[in-house]
Amino acid sequence: MKTNIIKLTQLYGMHLHTDEKEAEKEAVKVDYLLSTYLPYGYVKDAQEKLKSENRIVSDSIIRQVKNLHFSDLQILNILIELAKNNKAIAEANKQKFKKLLSNT
Repeated sequence: MKTNIIKLTQLYGMHLHTDEKEAEKEAVKVDYLLSTYLPYGYVKDAQEKLKSENRIVSDSIIRQVKNLHFSDLQILNILIELAKNNKAIAEANKQKFKKLLSNT
């Protein structure tokens, strides 16, 4: 995980020597967000978003960006957006489930 954090900080142009702790915290958040909330089928969803921006990208490139083996800020931002949307859905469902449980 430390390697991914370093890669994320470098990808986003964060300078470890100035705000090392803040940059590392942000990188950890992004890594956690992607590993936890990126939905099943994220590759096809990312390809559809990229296609709407007139860009064709292979499955493997998207996976490599997700795993930080290849740096493409546009793809990474799309993956973050997909993960955030999925997180919002998951949290809404969690609240509905809690409400259902409290009513029984």
